[in-house]
Amino acid sequence: MATNETVRRVVFDALDLPGVHRYPYPPESVQVPAAIVAGLEIDRTTFDGARTVGVTVLIVASHSDASQVAVLDELLDPTGERSALAALEVVSDVDGVSLAWNSVSGYGEVMWGGVSYYGAAITLTAFT
Repeated sequence: MATNETVRRVVFDALDLPGVHRYPYPPESVQVPAAIVAGLEIDRTTFDGARTVGVTVLIVASHSDASQVAVLDELLDPTGERSALAALEVVSDVDGVSLAWNSVSGYGEVMWGGVSYYGAAITLTAFT
């Protein structure tokens, strides 16, 4: 069974996308576009020693211009070189962790540290 640290690292490593800043945990300030491993929801270990971990990843782009919504769209498209969803979906048994994204929510304006961004939250499940 993979540790919480391993789950966070596998998700962080999967989000190595061209031109995207990555953060393994919520930072005080953000350089955009960015992918942030924002939180974990840990489920109880099952009788066979397996468990699942819900992971929230925040994807943000600049709020400086409406054209930045296109950057967000690209990062949240299910396909493409800069698709966070595609990058997460291909992780299978990396250090005992497999990933599957579940949904994208809050697609639009988000606040982080008192700053407005265009963004959305990806919820995914890590199977260990």
